[in-house]
Amino acid sequence: MPDSKITESKIAVSAQVAALVLSGAAILFGSAAVCSVLYPGSSGEWIVFVVLVAYVVNVPIGLASLAVGLFVKRGAERLRRRGIAVSLIVLSLPILTNLIYWWHNHRSW
Repeated sequence: MPDSKITESKIAVSAQVAALVLSGAAILFGSAAVCSVLYPGSSGEWIVFVVLVAYVVNVPIGLASLAVGLFVKRGAERLRRRGIAVSLIVLSLPILTNLIYWWHNHRSW
């Protein structure tokens, strides 16, 4: 096999690395969404859009990262395990944001 051809395992590792990089960005975004719901500011009337955007951004990236972790078998095993773990964190952040938003609106002061 010539060296100029890209092997299947290199493509798999590249997909795993790309999924991890996107998941890292989604974790940063989801963490910012959680912080903005925890500390909504003076009015707080736009926080519902933060919850919606957290779902719109994190769920597709988390599902794509989970799919890469589960279905790409030829890549590195360490990247595969880390990708699955990171995708579960990415998928849990919008749910956490929604729970915090619900808690802020339903507490009795």
